[in-house]
Amino acid sequence: MHNFEDYEYSHSLDCKEVQNSVGNLFEGMHFLTKQEVLHALQQYHVSKRVNYMTQLSNPTKLIVICDDNSCAWRCRAPYMLASKWCEIRNLCE
Repeated sequence: MHNFEDYEYSHSLDCKEVQNSVGNLFEGMHFLTKQEVLHALQQYHVSKRVNYMTQLSNPTKLIVICDDNSCAWRCRAPYMLASKWCEIRNLCE
């Protein structure tokens, strides 16, 4: 059993993450690290059976797009300095 008072699991109590199920993304969803965003993107694309590619990746911003030119899917997840997390700001499907 996990102690949710520990720092490692404290973000699990946030309602935006608790309501999220594996393979779903939505605007406003936030993550502690860019690696968590990338993991969620991988799960999303595996569940949808499509590929994506990174258009821009730096310490403060992540932009990924659909690998297929006929697909308009795009996701932008910047690191928010004020809140100290990465947040999905734009999700175009």
